[in-house]
Amino acid sequence: MHGNPSRSRRRILLTIGAAVLLAPLVAMQFTDEVAWGPEDFVAAALLLGGAWAALELAWRVLPATTGRLIAAAGIVFAMLATWGHLAVGVF
Repeated sequence: MHGNPSRSRRRILLTIGAAVLLAPLVAMQFTDEVAWGPEDFVAAALLLGGAWAALELAWRVLPATTGRLIAAAGIVFAMLATWGHLAVGVF
């Protein structure tokens, strides 16, 4: 990749976040089984934004790639666990 690696990483995370938020919006056009309200989109955006901020912080603070990957895995797991709890009460 050319250019600033930090900018490329941000672009990738932003694209993933946008795709995750667009998926239920598109699904709502084709089925009644997906019924998100504005509060659901706000909660998802806040959850994704918080995970993004935590990933950025981990990438800036941790010097070693291994530590960064472990932190990223923990952050993604925490985000998915929270999402699962909010969606269906997994825990």
